Amino acid sequence: MNPAEALSSVLGKCGPFQRKLLLLMSLPVIMKGYQTMMVILIFDVPAHRCSVPGLLNDSYVIQDESHGTLIEEAIPWSRENDKFAQCDMYESWNRTAENVTRQRNTVKCESWVYDESELKSTLVTKFNLVCDKKAYRAHFNLASMIGKLIGSFLTGVLCDRFGRKPILLISVIGCAVIGTISAFPPSSAVFFVYRLVLVICGTAVYYSFYVLGTYFQLSVWYVIEFMCPSKRSLAGSLMNMTWVLGPLLSGATAYATGVWWHIQLISSVPFLLCIGYWWLVPESPRWLVSRGRTDEAMAVLRKVASANGINIQQASHTADDEHEENIEEKGFLHAYRLLRKHPRLIVRMLIIFFNWQVLLECTYA
Repeated sequence: MNPAEALSSVLGKCGPFQRKLLLLMSLPVIMKGYQTMMVILIFDVPAHRCSVPGLLNDSYVIQDESHGTLIEEAIPWSRENDKFAQCDMYESWNRTAENVTRQRNTVKCESWVYDESELKSTLVTKFNLVCDKKAYRAHFNLASMIGKLIGSFLTGVLCDRFGRKPILLISVIGCAVIGTISAFPPSSAVFFVYRLVLVICGTAVYYSFYVLGTYFQLSVWYVIEFMCPSKRSLAGSLMNMTWVLGPLLSGATAYATGVWWHIQLISSVPFLLCIGYWWLVPESPRWLVSRGRTDEAMAVLRKVASANGINIQQASHTADDEHEENIEEKGFLHAYRLLRKHPRLIVRMLIIFFNWQVLLECTYA
């Protein structure tokens, strides 16, 4: 056991430092939950129909009897859906009743009006992603899934190579910047790219914070590393519970504003506050030790001990004694040999993989 791990094992009960860390980590996790589930709102498809050509003040809600008459003359009634057609209009018509053509051929409409009773605008209404363009919404979800795949893979690799804090800083800046400009996309294709990059950054933020806190050999989580062993499960549960606040806030934002780009913008700006974590959150001691920077790791853990009122000298001596007694092999080979030595771990790992797949299917399918 290296000195940093030994010192971490004798730091004792969780104290003010751990509570502060847990509180700080809650903000980005909440905002990640906000960004993940706000797609339900910004990609929402309101009730809609073809707009009446030439009628500038046309609206989904019938304004009066004359407005209803114009709609009936221009838009066919869909018996299947029991409402006016969403994608077709009559080929030839005129607002003068006597000139209304008797030929009732239909053509694809090029403009639409939307029901604004629930949301005033969504990404769908901005770019008219209905009828022939309805598949674009699936493309945006595809961008999210690709982003999660890339982000999940790259985060662990980059965090192990460059450290947790640099990747964390880059990710929160990416969420703030890309998230902000995503509120003003010039086209749906550009928004696809924005969405892809944003999800990559958001995934990195989520896993970086866990990586800076877990105590597992495979760098997957961050908050739990500084927690005392008896509180690690509780800390992990609390972090996931804070994620749920994100969707609740996105719903409240939609109720208050009803405008999709407001929802998008509010999901991004709070990430700017996380830039201050560069000075507030220490680097992972386990990563420092893995890079041979044991003195820096010891310094971090001594600060933790000092913040919690623990006798630093005594803890340091205990760590040195344990280090002399036990030196562990680290890295991928150690994890591989550990799995071979304990096949039951492989079974448990596969069960966790299956459970996670089921959760993802239920959430995103």
